[in-house]
Amino acid sequence: MSAQSLLSTDAAFVEASRPDEQDTQSSNNTGSAPLSTTTNQSMEPSSHHIPYYPCEIIGPVIHTHFTRPTTTYWQDIIPTSSIASLPYSTAPPYQYSFAASLTPDTSLLLPIRPLGNTTNGIAVCSLALPHASMTVVKELARIVASKIRKFNPEVVMGLPTGGLVLAPFVAEELGFDRHIPWGYSKKPWYGDQLTTKISCLFDKSGQGPPVYLDPNLLSLVKGKRIALIDDVISSGTTMSAMLKFLTDKDVVDEEAPSGVANDETRKEVADTKTREGGMGLNVVCVGVGMLQGDVYKKELSADVVRMIVGAVESPLLKAVEGGWIQR
Repeated sequence: MSAQSLLSTDAAFVEASRPDEQDTQSSNNTGSAPLSTTTNQSMEPSSHHIPYYPCEIIGPVIHTHFTRPTTTYWQDIIPTSSIASLPYSTAPPYQYSFAASLTPDTSLLLPIRPLGNTTNGIAVCSLALPHASMTVVKELARIVASKIRKFNPEVVMGLPTGGLVLAPFVAEELGFDRHIPWGYSKKPWYGDQLTTKISCLFDKSGQGPPVYLDPNLLSLVKGKRIALIDDVISSGTTMSAMLKFLTDKDVVDEEAPSGVANDETRKEVADTKTREGGMGLNVVCVGVGMLQGDVYKKELSADVVRMIVGAVESPLLKAVEGGWIQR
């Protein structure tokens, strides 16, 4: 499939007004705008007039700054040589997508997704692995596996949601028959010790869901060299917390009631309390589908940064006239 196939008719652009007219028309027009095919002239900035911004209604949000539905993305690996044939800007300022390099000859188009309460301020390049084709996931896994092989991992551990899509294929590339999955579902036999919270870029602070590890799998990772797999690393905050939980030694609340006279009894009482701290595991590397910007390098220690690899890299973006540039 060619790069131009991403401009399919089922994702036709909605013709939008000029930026200085958008607020007025948005408040007066409650119906759906007519669909039309946007011309190259309306998509390319000109020094003679203010460019038209293609408008898309994606869910409840109207995106008015070079953003389009992601329906056809993450499905094909394209020749890098074909990127220049796309009928929109693939160099700064980027429009609609960013071409991430997979190999010297191949690329993956990543859709640009705005962040925050406004859709016109800042954005990221998105990689949604649960939406991706098997072809794309397998190629990302091949690249990740080739980069983490030097760490000599003995087991692959996947984080939900996107990491669980990538981890089985990374494990297969490394010659393993299984991987160790974390999950969102808590079974009756899990208890409260092998759990922590994770979040993604779109979660509000402190509102990420808890994840759980089946205690029956603990014997498969104790004492092993672990490759931790996720879909994307961006700010590094979630990865920092997850690595701390996985690698810190077990810390038991040893506060015992008065009258406990010996260490053995104290330990029995402490074991009934909630554990604090981590699992004491040996994570030797982290593999992700995409390194989203480089903010994570400031959040994580230099030693941790050195053990992180990604299949592709993408910049963090901010809006300018005519598209998006690196921020």
